[in-house]
Amino acid sequence: MNCNDDKKILKKAIQKIEYDQQFKPSCSCVIGPTGPTGPRGENIACVNVLGSYNDYDTFIKEHPTGNVNDSYLVNGDIYVWDNENKKWVNAGTIQGPKGEQGEIGPTGPTGPDGPEKIKHAYLVFFNDGTSEDGIPVNSEDRLPINRKEFDIYNLITLDSNEQTIKFNLVGYYKISFIISARVLKTDTVFNPKEDFISIGLRLENTDNIYIGNSEWIYNEGYIQLKAHGILAVDNPDNTYELINVGPKTIYLNTPDINYIKSSSYFTNSLVSIMVEYLGK
Repeated sequence: MNCNDDKKILKKAIQKIEYDQQFKPSCSCVIGPTGPTGPRGENIACVNVLGSYNDYDTFIKEHPTGNVNDSYLVNGDIYVWDNENKKWVNAGTIQGPKGEQGEIGPTGPTGPDGPEKIKHAYLVFFNDGTSEDGIPVNSEDRLPINRKEFDIYNLITLDSNEQTIKFNLVGYYKISFIISARVLKTDTVFNPKEDFISIGLRLENTDNIYIGNSEWIYNEGYIQLKAHGILAVDNPDNTYELINVGPKTIYLNTPDINYIKSSSYFTNSLVSIMVEYLGK
């Protein structure tokens, strides 16, 4: 075989390859089953998210440097410490889209009761100007009380005919009263055994005085006798009375309303009782 024959054989081989590449039909492939999981890769880096900030300036001011695997969330982006280049690198946002609003949760338990409103009442006897010398109240007699001016919580039952009081709620009451009165001297010389006013709030027809006060009268002038105290009520059916427990007749009086620059009777009440319910 000479060289010309070799060239002819090589030329035919090349032509066959070209023909096969041009006209050989493509083969169909069949996908086989998934192979087993490969071994875990190396050089995997885990980061520790140590906190979050709303802005970069505050973050970098508080953490100018970091350690390997340190990261912080800054306004939705995660910053990771690049220990090789000694700087923080923004690794992108990790905050997903806002989810749909969840269902309303169940109603929680009822909270404790708040502080109660102040419950109070006001009883009074006004000066109607019918007695220039004052209204007399003999020793051991009840003082007049004929009006309940304020009692939205119904603390008091007032019998204005009998001049008695009932407290409608069991519990403790803070009570204050003011009496404008005087006594007349028996002799021209002051007698400390007789020349005084003494008033007490007591259980009806007993000597149980719960709130009271006494004061001497030296010159037959009018005084305002005041008393304050706490009354414990255990039975709403109990009846109480405001009594002159001094030895003499007292005279209730205040300035005539006609000479006061007001037409309000609250400016010249003879007997005033303030009641506040403190609870059980």
